[in-house]
Amino acid sequence: MPREDNIRTMLFALLCICFIFYLFMGIYSYRKDKKSKVNVIFLSICISASLWAIGFAFMLISPNIEIANVWRIVSALGWCFFNGLWLSFAFSLKGINQKNANSKIQYLLYIVSIIFFISNLLYEPSKVVSNEAYGFVDNLYTTTTIGIIFSIYNVVLFITSDVIIYFQMRNSNKNRVRKQIKTILITSLVSVCLAVISDLILPAMGIMIFPSGIITISIGMGGIWYAINKHKMMLISYELVSEYLFEAVNEPIFILGEDLLVKNCNETSLNITGYNYKDLKENPLHAIIDFRNFNFNTIMQEGFVINIEVDLIRENKEVLACELSATAIYDEYKDLLGILTLLHDVSERKSITEIQKNYTLKLEESNIKLKNEIIDRLSAEDQIRHFVYYDALTEVPNRKKMLEDVDILLGYKNERFAVLFIDLDKFKSVNDDYGHQAGDYILKISAVRLKSIIRSTDTISRIGGDEFIIMLRDLKDSADAETIAASALETLSTAFTYKENQLFIGASIGISIFPKHGIDSDTLIKNADSAMYEVKRKGGNGYKIYSSEIKEGNLSMEDTMYNNTWLLQ
Repeated sequence: MPREDNIRTMLFALLCICFIFYLFMGIYSYRKDKKSKVNVIFLSICISASLWAIGFAFMLISPNIEIANVWRIVSALGWCFFNGLWLSFAFSLKGINQKNANSKIQYLLYIVSIIFFISNLLYEPSKVVSNEAYGFVDNLYTTTTIGIIFSIYNVVLFITSDVIIYFQMRNSNKNRVRKQIKTILITSLVSVCLAVISDLILPAMGIMIFPSGIITISIGMGGIWYAINKHKMMLISYELVSEYLFEAVNEPIFILGEDLLVKNCNETSLNITGYNYKDLKENPLHAIIDFRNFNFNTIMQEGFVINIEVDLIRENKEVLACELSATAIYDEYKDLLGILTLLHDVSERKSITEIQKNYTLKLEESNIKLKNEIIDRLSAEDQIRHFVYYDALTEVPNRKKMLEDVDILLGYKNERFAVLFIDLDKFKSVNDDYGHQAGDYILKISAVRLKSIIRSTDTISRIGGDEFIIMLRDLKDSADAETIAASALETLSTAFTYKENQLFIGASIGISIFPKHGIDSDTLIKNADSAMYEVKRKGGNGYKIYSSEIKEGNLSMEDTMYNNTWLLQ
């Protein structure tokens, strides 16, 4: 009977392939994220399907009906629990809001599955194992009352599971979730339709074929695996986003959800607030932070806030003055991953050199991890890095980036460069007369104009308020710095057109040159700042190169302002 032998061999090989395929999918997904409840349940489903497949495979080639029945019981250990696990998978997609109710239902389903499995042990092999031409097969579904009941039970479980999954897709506002569940629904429906035809409808019509439900479910299983790995189902969590950020920044960090409730926070935030993690999780920031007159809810419309002065109310009722910055982080599906919120304790700040040394080292080390570990999970790394190093209003480098660039230049030692400290004149008047929107417009246009007068190797940074710093590299002569300063005065003295109004501001510019006026970043910036204030003192709208002739007495006010507004930032 070579034809029947060929069929038996083909079916045995196909079932063994299914066994390996199911195990591979389950273990691969579980190893991707062992903390994910969805991945744990999917692994259980894959193990169940693997037992089902390997049991059917060896039942086909068993030498006698008794051994075939042993392998049938092995397969029953898989298919008795399969649909119960499938319903658990559907519940896991809904989240944890109905955890207690769902747990009771799942326990009941597992008890029913155990009862069905035990019932398999009670039948004589001859009643539930059929010896077909191509080998032994399980005919429990069609020849016993318990088999028919279990078939109906499985259909009900599947329909219930898919209804739950469908409503989860329809009610979700996340593009990622919709794509995931759509893939799962389509592939699982195709699998079950084929399984019902081969295992129930055709036998009921008297057409006996191999019960290939275990083979057809590979379509649905593959759909789940594709959803997990293509769309990273349930891998992008607040804890995952937090994991790398907490390593990168040694400052109090809160990760907020779309509902603006705390989803996660680092150890530093617990230390500074005095609360434990359970006290903060799922509570609004308003419970521990007084935002004064600022409406934090605008973060969802604006996308970010920077250096907002707030009061942190510690657990012992002590109040700390802090600056708060926050940005909304989105993934490649435009779904909100979370709101990254940072606090800076302005009452006890360290020196800028110490912050630069410790903070940057940790950030650079962790950014390597971010690049290797999270770049294929979400595309938010660039947005976070941009938030850290660039000014949100003008899109030019910020103070932190500028300091790093200065330190790099100082490391070259032999390269001469200049620092131009620019302060806009009459900026306050524009703000007072025309409002902050006009002020923001002036700052953005000023940054564009200043970028247009420098070389590609030079950089411009906004360090706060109406202050900019230009760094001129590879300086041949101090006259080159004066030329750029003159160009800056000319472009900033040109009228700014705002809502048909001609606004004039001008600028005061101080210049310091490495190494003549300093060999470290603090000295160079302070001397450029002093020269700028000398220009201010003489009426503004000009530039001056720092020199020892600038009298200390005339700079006392400027030194004080520098120490208070620069070093403590």
